[in-house]
Amino acid sequence: DKYYLVNLIQMYNGSSLHSHEVSVIPLFKSICFLIMILFLSACPSKNDSAPVSAQLIPVKGNPMVFVEGTVMDSESGINAAIIEESLDEEWVVNIRGFFEEKQEVVDSMQAARQRQVAPDSDLVSKISDSVKKYKFKEINDDAESAKHFSLEEETESDEGTKFEFQKNGDSYLLAAMQIGTHKIPMDETIKVLHYSVKNDQSAISLLVRFGSPENNPSLISYEFVKVKGTGFLQAQLNTIYKYLYGPGVKVAWDQHKDLNVTVCDQNTSFLYSRHAHEAALVWRQEVLEGRLNYNVSEDVEICPPFSDLNTQSIIHVKDWIVVYKEMATAAFATMTVNYTTSEFVDGDIMFLESEWEESLPDNLSLSDSTVYSNSYILERYKRTITHEMGHFFGLHHQFDDSTPSIMGYSGVRELTEYDREAIQALYPEIQVEEEESNNLGPQ
Repeated sequence: DKYYLVNLIQMYNGSSLHSHEVSVIPLFKSICFLIMILFLSACPSKNDSAPVSAQLIPVKGNPMVFVEGTVMDSESGINAAIIEESLDEEWVVNIRGFFEEKQEVVDSMQAARQRQVAPDSDLVSKISDSVKKYKFKEINDDAESAKHFSLEEETESDEGTKFEFQKNGDSYLLAAMQIGTHKIPMDETIKVLHYSVKNDQSAISLLVRFGSPENNPSLISYEFVKVKGTGFLQAQLNTIYKYLYGPGVKVAWDQHKDLNVTVCDQNTSFLYSRHAHEAALVWRQEVLEGRLNYNVSEDVEICPPFSDLNTQSIIHVKDWIVVYKEMATAAFATMTVNYTTSEFVDGDIMFLESEWEESLPDNLSLSDSTVYSNSYILERYKRTITHEMGHFFGLHHQFDDSTPSIMGYSGVRELTEYDREAIQALYPEIQVEEEESNNLGPQ
């Protein structure tokens, strides 16, 4: 809605909008707003119908807390062969991240979102209309200079987004971004914090910090996934099952690849985090055995940031409050999707300590050691992790009071018949080829 978007920019700048006067950061934030209206959700209110794939979350404070204690790679860049050999490839973009915003703007976004979010039945077409495709193109500014490539949005207008890369040894580093006619060079204020390439080279990500670290910058991950075929999200399963992208719409992890989830809690003293391992494995033990091979690692020494495409993590965030109260409470899942294959590419769960503490009874605090011996509080924590793992595997909320589910807010603490059936439909049992089973060699 252009009129609404213009008003958001005016609210942010505190003045009338004139295109030649709009600075880069407000312009960037306006794009964030539009994307968020279309895609944002975490663990929302009961009446929310959007998918649980928190893309851009407005917060109060410094978003750098979300990467505090992680090990980031700002120097490796993108392997040259991936760019130079994929000029004919198309890429679709997922955007995830966090930015600080004024409460009055957040309230306006929430009101607009309630008006504009499509019902589940129309969600796929809504996403299809908004997904942008990109292609790499060589830039021939100077024949004697190092090679330049741009990853450009495929659009007939000049309002698209462009990412310009410059060769550095055997890789390419992001040199500038262009949003519409506004070009943004990379410097100490706007900087790539982490490059990531999926192990099978099917996706790349750029974690970009907009603003200086001490001034509560925006923290945005651009995740480009190779297009495979001409398919798109479509209802393939029984519509009684509520999945992230609509009833019966199948989006799942590749069943033929191992999935490893890491518990990251180096930056926290929250003692319950040791139980995340147990809670995250509930789905495997009760439902997914023989359907999806996943493991959960704990006590790891190094955790990359949430934008890393090869690490799926449960991240414990200390001293943090999300402003978007209707959208995220104590935890939320963020997912990266290849819309053309209906597969998840990456996913992470954020657990917010301060939000969790706020939900405790008045006489309890995380600084009080007695809270850790409280079995009810422990069960609440484990239920929260199990609930978010349900989103991680592809389930939406289930708020039908006549259908008990751990994906609802009714206090169910264990997987129900609905949960098991919905996941089993999403991940059918893997059939071992008879020929393979007979080729085991001498016993």
